[in-house]
Amino acid sequence: MKKAIRYLRFSHIGQSNGSIEQQELYTDQWLKFNKVDLVDTFIDRGRVRGHLTTLISKN
Repeated sequence: MKKAIRYLRFSHIGQSNGSIEQQELYTDQWLKFNKVDLVDTFIDRGRVRGHLTTLISKN
């Protein structure tokens, strides 16, 4: 089975608060449909008040 690492990004304030969750839902569906095993997920919440945020691993 193919393996994947997922990268989810919240890029700006104008995006919905559910943006990360939406990206996660879409990629979950894609992974299942394409029979790809998820190895890890990285979440980048972009900038908060002008400061870069850290990248978080979920797995």
